[in-house]
Amino acid sequence: MNNRIREIRNKEKLTLKELSQKIGIASNTLSQYETGKREPKLEMWQALATYFNVSIAYLQGLGVSRSEAINDIVNKMIDERDSYSSVFTEIAYDLQEKLTRSDAEYINSTWGSISSSPNKFVDNLIDNNNRQALGYLVGKYVSLVNDYKFLASVPNDVDAYYKAIENKYNNDKFFYLISKSKAKEAIKKYIDEELAKLGEPKNKNIVLFNSICDLFVSDIDVKTVLLSYSDDRKVEINKNVRALFNLLTTDTDDKRVLEIRENVKDQLDAYANDNED
Repeated sequence: MNNRIREIRNKEKLTLKELSQKIGIASNTLSQYETGKREPKLEMWQALATYFNVSIAYLQGLGVSRSEAINDIVNKMIDERDSYSSVFTEIAYDLQEKLTRSDAEYINSTWGSISSSPNKFVDNLIDNNNRQALGYLVGKYVSLVNDYKFLASVPNDVDAYYKAIENKYNNDKFFYLISKSKAKEAIKKYIDEELAKLGEPKNKNIVLFNSICDLFVSDIDVKTVLLSYSDDRKVEINKNVRALFNLLTTDTDDKRVLEIRENVKDQLDAYANDNED
């Protein structure tokens, strides 16, 4: 069984010399580990696994690799495109929901898969058998392909393997929805507590404005300026924010509304990408 040291090193875009320096071993020794000419001791397996943030079992070659799992999911999405009861059809639907404009632009510029309908973008990729673009989306949005402990533990039997993927995907989705719900409850509880402290006569728009600033604005100077606004200005800003969210969540074919939505999504994408960097 081949280990996955070289595979993960290449994924992380590290040379033999760079990784050997980070781990503290000679590059020729690391090369022998990768080719199987030498077997790392347990301490070295642990050091490599810790550095790459994967399990030792995955690093040693057990289960399936990340790239294999992505390819298998993509194959199932294509093979079972007409099966509405398939979890892989559900994955395709979820990918369409998570797709951003920047994703579509990257895919179009990289693989030339321009879709005439943004709402059918993933279906278009499936219909055109664009496995590379689908693999990109699966790798970005399907969390189980980045769970190396799970990948190392999947069974060898084909049917059991795909069943394990189905169960893992459903479990991950369930816990994601639960955590999302809990986050909403936590924000509501926080705001309710602030209202209770100030008493009912206090304008709820002002409390909501203060709470959102306190929760989501990390820069102290910016937060100080925002919280120093007059009550009238806080109420006005809060109502505008609520109107914006109503606009973003209203089902409409109005081109102007759709354009505003896209502009806001672009801004959010840009902000998220800046934070990732």
